Amino acid sequence: VQSGKINRYRNNPKELLKWIAKKLPSENVVMGTGFGPPGIVLLDILFQVTREISVFYIDTGFLFDQTYNLKDKLEKRYGFEFIKVNTDTTPEVQDKEYGTNLWEKDADACCNLRKVIPLKQALSNYDVW
Repeated sequence: VQSGKINRYRNNPKELLKWIAKKLPSENVVMGTGFGPPGIVLLDILFQVTREISVFYIDTGFLFDQTYNLKDKLEKRYGFEFIKVNTDTTPEVQDKEYGTNLWEKDADACCNLRKVIPLKQALSNYDVW
């Protein structure tokens, strides 16, 4: 998508999402969320426009219970199921391979393993995110 075509929607996310929903095949588009306040606002706007665009979240294996509870509440509210993106490496395997509390010793390695690699794999299935 040429940026000039979407720049006119820069200050109007609802109109941008309408344009995306109208012009692009929904199977090629995905939205990500970390369930923070700005992301929830965008989710609400998205669901006002369409339910055809997939939405993913990254499950690091270390999310707070409150995050899972919020995800569940949002799924119930919108009648929508979020796509879970995660690494194949369980926390137990990570501890065996890298030692305990990798995030304290090497935060970059931990984030790469638990966030970056799964994100790249997930986004490879889409053209727009």
